[in-house]
Amino acid sequence: MAFTLLNSELLSVTSELARKIAQMPGSATERPLDDKRLDYLKGQIMAGQATVFNWAIAVRPDETERRINGQHSSDILAKLDGDMPSGLMVNLSRYKVDDERDEILLFRQFDPKGSLRSRGDIAGAYQMMETDLRTVPRPAAKHAAEGIAWYLSRKVGVPVPKGDEVYDLFHTPEYAPFIVWMGNVLTMKTPELQKAPVVGAIFATWEKDPEAAKEFWHNVSRGGEDFVEKAPTTTLDRWLQEAKTPKRRKSPITDTQIYQGCVFCWNAQRNGKTSIERVNYDIRKGFFEVD
Repeated sequence: MAFTLLNSELLSVTSELARKIAQMPGSATERPLDDKRLDYLKGQIMAGQATVFNWAIAVRPDETERRINGQHSSDILAKLDGDMPSGLMVNLSRYKVDDERDEILLFRQFDPKGSLRSRGDIAGAYQMMETDLRTVPRPAAKHAAEGIAWYLSRKVGVPVPKGDEVYDLFHTPEYAPFIVWMGNVLTMKTPELQKAPVVGAIFATWEKDPEAAKEFWHNVSRGGEDFVEKAPTTTLDRWLQEAKTPKRRKSPITDTQIYQGCVFCWNAQRNGKTSIERVNYDIRKGFFEVD
């Protein structure tokens, strides 16, 4: 199986060209049109965030042509017609194929799963723009930004960026010390602390008292107080371990309840309790305030 590049051109996108590609018979390999993807592409185009489109055509031995890549973008651009922004460009390539199996192989080369930018890749791009954050392990920084966003939106009730733009929070200088500290807390040895509501609770305690927060969460991260089974930090770590394995529980704990349980244990420690029997994560009367 093989395919051969016949030619490739960089062209200005016109309504005529978009309609030609959109109306071309598609290869059987094509995905069904997805309304969500069409809406996403339209938003990117109208916001001036479109890069060069990449359209591909397979030319069969009988000289008939089939669209291999560009179905969604050509469809939405054809529909924009007179509303299409100027300056859009497309790389239009034509490939010779011997049979439909070659079309499958060619189809697989566009947006392959193994080369897609992950959420972590995107978070890292935002993070690396900030010199102070470049030494923070990327997974920890990502979790830190997501935890701050969870706290701000769910607890404080303020609007935060959506989707990948949540990582704009890296550009808020006041969050930098917290994110740097998270690089020492959120490691491969502490998966129970990496959920957004837990990091949100950590951030809430950090805002209250950074030094006390460092001590409390350091103890939680190492399993709690040595030889004190019911200490708030020990109880919290055990509870979080159970919460991340829902099969061990009769009913799953919600993200809001996880945040509530973290604050409850923090408050217990702050109020001088050396032993707690259970974690209170009742949310019916609203969020606990951080002591």
